Amino acid sequence: EEAEGGPATASPAAGENKIAESIVSKGENSYYFAHARQKEDLSNAQRIEGDGSRQLAADAMQKLSIAEEVDVGPKVRWREDYAWSDEGAKVKIYVEFPEGALGRPGAKVKIYV
Repeated sequence: EEAEGGPATASPAAGENKIAESIVSKGENSYYFAHARQKEDLSNAQRIEGDGSRQLAADAMQKLSIAEEVDVGPKVRWREDYAWSDEGAKVKIYVEFPEGALGRPGAKVKIYV
């Protein structure tokens, strides 16, 4: 019991009331909306298995065996910030890269013209 004029104490369900208020005021946009639903009963759930021709998921981690590597082709980045010079039989192209952009020190870039 509270004494008259004494400080009000928070009820133990105050946190639950804030959650309920959020769900009511914000509806589907509430942070807590997904937790407001009744939990599904999975006691009678059945595992669906295919014919064994492909495996989409497993209970434990597995190392995938890949028969052959997939060729994704060259990575191409078009650039317009370059300089060049014509030295007769050779043409030199000058391109600046940010520090670390090539992945490792001394890495080289092939330019196809």
